[in-house]
Amino acid sequence: MIRFNTFLGHPTANKGGLCIRHGHRNVVESNTFLGTAYGVRVSGDENMVINNYLENVGSGFVLTAGGTKNKPYIPCRNGLFANNTVVDAAGSPFMVGAFYNMPDARDPENSITVYPSGNKVCNNILTGKKDYTIVWDRGDPKKNELVSNEFKNNLGFCARAKKVEDMKLPAGVTGEDPKLTTGGERARPGQGSPAIGKGMVLERVKDDIAGRPRDGKPDIGCEEVSSGASARRRPLTAKDVGPDWMKGDFVALEKEGIVLEVQALIQKYPEAEFRARMHEMIDSAGAAPKPDR
Repeated sequence: MIRFNTFLGHPTANKGGLCIRHGHRNVVESNTFLGTAYGVRVSGDENMVINNYLENVGSGFVLTAGGTKNKPYIPCRNGLFANNTVVDAAGSPFMVGAFYNMPDARDPENSITVYPSGNKVCNNILTGKKDYTIVWDRGDPKKNELVSNEFKNNLGFCARAKKVEDMKLPAGVTGEDPKLTTGGERARPGQGSPAIGKGMVLERVKDDIAGRPRDGKPDIGCEEVSSGASARRRPLTAKDVGPDWMKGDFVALEKEGIVLEVQALIQKYPEAEFRARMHEMIDSAGAAPKPDR
């Protein structure tokens, strides 16, 4: 389970993303992705990706195709992608069939032509900044294998598109402006948004990214803005994560240094009386000593 994290793209170097490769039955829930190369790339069976917020990413969600020999990728199959929000993706907010027909240099007999299938894509807000293609089908256009996945009750939008047809939306994705408002921690549906109260009830999605409960008429996207409940979770910042010394609290680091020095002395001088005195010093530093050897 991967949840309640904040992923930040590096301003100049590799911006990365979260990759579930050859993974089965993972849960990626209520994470925030800001400026990463992509949001979540999934290869494997029965993975659940819900309540995530992606903003200014390269691509949003990426469902991989697989090889006939299950390498270098397993196709994304029977997953649930629900109640996520993608804001201003530079590329496609939702890609299906990544790496399709890519040659396998190590095994020419392996054909990467197994298309993602059985995935349910529901209650998502998918917006693009530059690319009109909100849902990008990377498979063989003659086969139309996208229909092997179920899209229901999603909103797709690109402000640059002059008409809905330009966005090439599949059935189950409505081309309508979600009317997102900015200025807070996340862009969220504002007054009059078609996302409010128009979501499907999903058994596996019981709350939103902030911990607010979903009701009988849930909102589309990662936030239940129509709920009167207070947020229980917020996006993490640098002050919320990492060791205390990285935040300017050096007391814990100094105590740890004392403990390590005293433990080294205990091993060097095995006399019982000396050991007892050293253990008292460790206790005074506020750390439990390791067992004597």
